[in-house]
Formats: sequence, structure tokens, C-alpha cells
Amino acid sequence: MLWKEGEEMASINRSIKRDRIPVYNFRDAGGTGHETCVELKRLEHLSEFIMNETTRWHRHDHYELFWITGGAGNASVDFQEYFIEAGTMMLISPGQVHAVNLIQPLKGFLLIFSPFYMAGLRESSFERSPVSLSGNIGQPVMTVDEERFDVMNGLLRLLEREYRSDLDHRQTALGSLLNLVMIEADRFSHSKLQDHRNDAGYMLASRFLSRVESDFRTRLRVSDYAALFHVTNNHLIDTVKRIVGRPAGELIRERRLLEAKRLLRYSGLTVDEIACQLSFDDPSYFSRFFKKNTGTSPTAFRSHP
Repeated sequence: MLWKEGEEMASINRSIKRDRIPVYNFRDAGGTGHETCVELKRLEHLSEFIMNETTRWHRHDHYELFWITGGAGNASVDFQEYFIEAGTMMLISPGQVHAVNLIQPLKGFLLIFSPFYMAGLRESSFERSPVSLSGNIGQPVMTVDEERFDVMNGLLRLLEREYRSDLDHRQTALGSLLNLVMIEADRFSHSKLQDHRNDAGYMLASRFLSRVESDFRTRLRVSDYAALFHVTNNHLIDTVKRIVGRPAGELIRERRLLEAKRLLRYSGLTVDEIACQLSFDDPSYFSRFFKKNTGTSPTAFRSHP
């Protein structure tokens, strides 16, 4: 799993090498460089930095988890706009292009951790859910109800206490508390899917979404994934539609389209190079694919931010 995560990050770094936006690494964010490190900061101590730096489009090579207890603003993540306020949790994944514009100074916590930490969390049950808070297919922003606000706030305060300590097994405790935070977030974001938890198709839908995220450049059709999981096309299509509520082919297409938008808007790659990266044999077919799904050509999309 750690090898896969490392290769995934190498792929991200190669694809953004010619970007026109800043890419902040773990050390920039205060990390020690140790792959199992977790960093925690108070948002109220970062208001000036957020005002000056995060209003600009940027991305990271690590995860950033915002837990907001006060203040308000607007967050843009991969071409989607979100209002953030008290009770909002926002998880920014490696490679996601984003910016934050404040209306009022934020209060709360910012957790920073490496992809290697997430690799460990992916072994737990919450990360096998078919729709996740994290990643490029899942929802990066959610607002919790009053009951979960108290639970989440309590967990983050415990995590802060552990972070400030120099007790034995500190990193192990931080990892366990981070896992609890993510599990609690998952419980809330999947409250409408509880009836499917024991469904035999639940794990298949989860595996499908996970592999779309890692393999969207090379596995282009539903049949590619059906063969991978040793099921029929119709079974995979029906299962994903029933569990996730969206067609499997649409999810594959949407992930490729998101990557195309990122590369067009934020990289210096040519349209032909982007088509090649996304496994389109013919650049003209890529242009038709893009226009059909966005209503505009790749060149026009790049020219009009």
C-alpha cells in the first residue's frame, strides 16, 4: 500500500511539474518530512496567512483537514464552490487545486498529514466506503449537525492535547485519534447509506471507486473494471447505480474530465500532451470528448478562467 501511495504521488508530481500554480510540500506546511508525521495548527493563528496565501490557487503534496468552529468564507476546490462556516469539515487531498477567501477570520483546527498516513487509514473500514469525504470523486466539504459538532470538537481537542504533549507513544496516539476523526466524518457523510452497509454490493462499489481514482488514466471502460473484479458488466453497472446512485460509466468519465480540466487550466502542457496523458490515442477525439461533456473546446476552456 505504501508503495502504491508513493507511486501515486510521483505521478502527481510528474503531471504538475509544469504547473503555473504553486505546489506546497509537507515541509512548507510545517511537516518534519517524516512520513508518519501529523501536524496540527489553530486556524485563528493562521488567519493572516490564509488571507495572504490561500486566496491564490495552489495545491499540496499532502492532506489538509480543516475543522471550522467559527468564522466564514468561500472555498473553491477543483472548479466547485463551497460555503464554509462553523461545523464545516474540509479535506483537501494531494493534487486538488483550491483557494479560500475569508468573509470572517476562521477559528478551529488545521490537521496536516502525509499520504502515508492516509495509506494506513485506507486499511480501516471507513475508507472502504463507496462514497468518501476524501479523494477526487468524493465530497471534500461537509457541514455536520449539532450533535456531531460536539463529538468532533471533543476529538480535535483531545488530538490537540496529545499533539502538545511529549508523552510516550505520541505518534501512535495521534494516528488513532486522527482515525477516529475520519471515522466520525464518514459516519455522518454516509448516514443515508446505512441501509447498504450489509449489502453484498457495498464492497464492490467501494473497490470500483477506489480503482477509478487510481486507474482512470489506463482503465477507460466499465468492462475494464468488471474484468478486474471478475464480474459481468451488467452486474457492476447495476451495483454501482444501486449503491452510489450514479452510473459507473459517468463516474469514470467524470474523473477523466476533472483531470483534463486541471491540466488545461493549471499546467503548461499542450492539448496533445494532455490527450496523451489521459490515454486518448487521437487528440481530436479528446477535443470532441471534452466539448461534448463541457460545452466548450479545450482551447476555449484554457483561455477563459
